[in-house]
Amino acid sequence: MHPTRSDEQRTRFRRPLGLAVMAYKAVLGLSEIVVGILLAVPSFDPQATFARLSAEELREDPGDRFIALVSRHLPALLHHRGTVAVGLIVLGLAKIVAAGAMWEGQEWGGYLLAATVALLLPFDTHQAIASPTAGHVLLAVANAAALAVLVFLLRPGSRSSISRLSGQGR
Repeated sequence: MHPTRSDEQRTRFRRPLGLAVMAYKAVLGLSEIVVGILLAVPSFDPQATFARLSAEELREDPGDRFIALVSRHLPALLHHRGTVAVGLIVLGLAKIVAAGAMWEGQEWGGYLLAATVALLLPFDTHQAIASPTAGHVLLAVANAAALAVLVFLLRPGSRSSISRLSGQGR
């Protein structure tokens, strides 16, 4: 029994790399939504929470650059707390919706996810160059790789190559 056209379309992005990108971006999207919601809660004090969480890290590594970076930029972000919260929630929702649409084989989901990655990749790259810590470099490389996988999956010939691989293109 051969899969129908709708089954082929539904499983279009369900290759191992596609699944990895969908899972990675869905987890990031969920974490952005959680942080956005926390920022939207007036009783939540991000500076106090960050101070508690970073105290242990600073005991282990007093010269931790990530802690210094966040400490330096957190007050400016909190000045625009509402805007940052809404931005994080919208971006997180876009990533989760796009990953879900890709799971269902919807091409627009792949384009939406590629757009969100491409939009933020320059910031990740700048951070990796300006402050080349392992985390910053790894994030930039992971997002560049995710974008490359999305471009590969969205290329015009990907449907016909899937048909040939599944024996449907005869």
